[in-house]
Amino acid sequence: MGLASVTIFLLFLLGKGKGYYALGAIPFLLAYGGYVFEKYLTGRYKIVGYYLFSVSLLMSVAAMPSGLPVMLYENYSRYIEKTCRFIVHPLLEWDNGTQHSFSQAWADMTGWKELAGIVAKAYYSLSEEQKKNCTIFGERNYGYAGAVYFYGKEYDLPEAITFHESYVFWAPDTIPNGPIIYIYRDINDLEKYFGNISLVGSVDNRFFREMGLKVFLCREPLSDVSAVYKELARKEKSRYLASIDDYDLMRNFVTVFQDYLERISFFIKEI
Repeated sequence: MGLASVTIFLLFLLGKGKGYYALGAIPFLLAYGGYVFEKYLTGRYKIVGYYLFSVSLLMSVAAMPSGLPVMLYENYSRYIEKTCRFIVHPLLEWDNGTQHSFSQAWADMTGWKELAGIVAKAYYSLSEEQKKNCTIFGERNYGYAGAVYFYGKEYDLPEAITFHESYVFWAPDTIPNGPIIYIYRDINDLEKYFGNISLVGSVDNRFFREMGLKVFLCREPLSDVSAVYKELARKEKSRYLASIDDYDLMRNFVTVFQDYLERISFFIKEI
């Protein structure tokens, strides 16, 4: 068990896997460690057990702020800066391989509510008729759409769309030919499709992993935006499917599954 666990950890390290990939091995190691302590570290070897326990406790306390929300963001940042010279803190290397003075675990958990607030500001600047035809689109990141879905309930926002990974299957096949609230770092090539594009705001939280993320409001379509979206949606979804028949099958499955979730939700509310 010990050799297998070490091998797994080494493979994750060599493959630059995320820290939590190996968490599944922790319960087994705790059980085996307890067995070794109880069976072998007795008598004159008991002091070895106390030493190992003390070292583990000190390491756990030092790393705790990176794994549990025991500090405010500002305090945590100062803690890392003051202790990084003599303590190896986990999760300071982010997915892209760059080193930071802040844990990615916490950088992933802030900024999303601010994003939803900026999207709400853009949405409620529209007329009632424009709201009916408005689409919220998050470019290349399901986190953008997820933030609008979760925090947008407070503002009564429509669900956002994204083509990122499997979230693409929740995207509709068509959208109205109306304004688009676009979430990304830049406007890309949308100037070809809209005559009026304005920057509504950006998330400038320095602890946010997506710091600088912008929200644009795109109005006055210059072409048939609905047709452009329909073709792009079909293309993005077809990347995951072997044929058009598979695409239609998946679309029907998603529709049925959504209806099932709505029925379950209604049933729970009635109870």
